[in-house]
Amino acid sequence: MEQCCANVLGGLVILWKQSDGPIQFNKVLGDDSDSDDTDRKEFWSPVSQFRAMDGEDVYDLAWSPCSKFIALGLTDNTTQVWEIATSKMIRCLKDHQHFVQGVAWDPLDQLLVTQSSDRSVKIWTIRQRQPPQFVSVAKITKTEGKWIV
Repeated sequence: MEQCCANVLGGLVILWKQSDGPIQFNKVLGDDSDSDDTDRKEFWSPVSQFRAMDGEDVYDLAWSPCSKFIALGLTDNTTQVWEIATSKMIRCLKDHQHFVQGVAWDPLDQLLVTQSSDRSVKIWTIRQRQPPQFVSVAKITKTEGKWIV
């Protein structure tokens, strides 16, 4: 794994990259061992960070298969798509009525799926432009015990 990210309260997303050795503030982060077993440890250093618009909490996130984008499912009922290289939001998808609890990209990078606590699933097709366009192509909901497409 080359990169990973972490979510902190308040919508802060931090991107980390694997590094060759410890970074100077490891002691501050709680690494109190003085042993020389660095060959058995992984080291990560922060690369960049961004905050979800309006400081909303991130419920779920997913990397795109091309590793150029991250989709964030938020507690304000939206899905934000961020470009990694620029740390800028490129799209905000607003079709859910409650928290977006799940986001997933298909392996071919043609669809984005969002799932909400409003009992709906949205399927978005991705038009490969710069920046990519997201168009809702299907909505699946559960009403009175029946799934409706």
